[in-house]
Amino acid sequence: MFYCNIKNGRAACSSDLETTERERPNQQNGTFIVSDNLPFIDRRKHMTKKLEAPPQLVVNSTPEQSRLRINLGKKKNSAHLSRVSKQVVLRADIHSKTVPERDGAGKKELIRDVQVEILKGDLVALLGGSGAGKTTVMNCLNGMDQRGVTGTVSFCGRDLYQNFDQIKRMIGSVPQQNELHTMLSVEEELKEAAVIRLPAETKSKEIKKRVDDTIHTLKLDAVRKSKISKLSGGEQKRVNIGIELVADRLLLCLDEPDAGLDPASKRELFTILRDLAHKRDKSVIVIIHDVAEIALFDKVIMMAKIDNVGRLAFSGSPQDAKRHFGVEDLRDAYTIIAQEPERFLSK
Repeated sequence: MFYCNIKNGRAACSSDLETTERERPNQQNGTFIVSDNLPFIDRRKHMTKKLEAPPQLVVNSTPEQSRLRINLGKKKNSAHLSRVSKQVVLRADIHSKTVPERDGAGKKELIRDVQVEILKGDLVALLGGSGAGKTTVMNCLNGMDQRGVTGTVSFCGRDLYQNFDQIKRMIGSVPQQNELHTMLSVEEELKEAAVIRLPAETKSKEIKKRVDDTIHTLKLDAVRKSKISKLSGGEQKRVNIGIELVADRLLLCLDEPDAGLDPASKRELFTILRDLAHKRDKSVIVIIHDVAEIALFDKVIMMAKIDNVGRLAFSGSPQDAKRHFGVEDLRDAYTIIAQEPERFLSK
């Protein structure tokens, strides 16, 4: 269980790993619980687990990274935290990621020297040519594949790998292939996802509110009663995202959500993801190949393949990426990197 304690106008978060029984919260000392036990579904194994969840908001950045203003509301024991500058949600310094060779003799290195920061409220494009390590980087950042990783990955200031059972509730991973019950309606699918992911004691009214908010955010109002099998490809992609969004994830990781969509549907999808990041303070990382709508993104992470190892070539804004590679169209960066990959290694 995680706690947030407010003293002298400052907020500090802790967990059962750091807090003794004597120090745990009570109403008398002004401490309040940020979150309690929540369910987690492993979509890959279709199993439901009960775990201790991380806080809805972690205040663990340096004064330079984040300044907080606490406005105590009229309601007893309530507090509103408003952020002046963006908080670092995810920070990674991955030295290497290796896997055993198929013949069992030695190890194969997949990525090397990847340093990135993901801020709260940012829409991030993860780019790179075939074999550059995009999916590997994504699975290291979201904690889905920790084997053979040397270095550190922190989530809101906490070591992601060491505290993964507690933190994973705040991270949603959306696969490229839709995982949907095609005979259910949009509303039924999202309600089922909410029931599985939210605490057992969650009231029906709250579940309905979450489902309604998700449908509205993803612009699915017109098809909420329609069976998923009758939806367009773009609408099905949005329902797939909604399965994670309905559980109010802080970080969303999407693997090529635009695959198979026409240009108009791609732009609509990326616009929705940008609004999700900017208006709801979610951090969203998206693996993409088509950079036609790259201007909608806040940040670009570009990977390059050098000697069969994925390396970081650039991390920054789309405009800075164009200047870095000396191109007007970021699509041309792929050709330049292929010709001189080592020239653009991130220092």
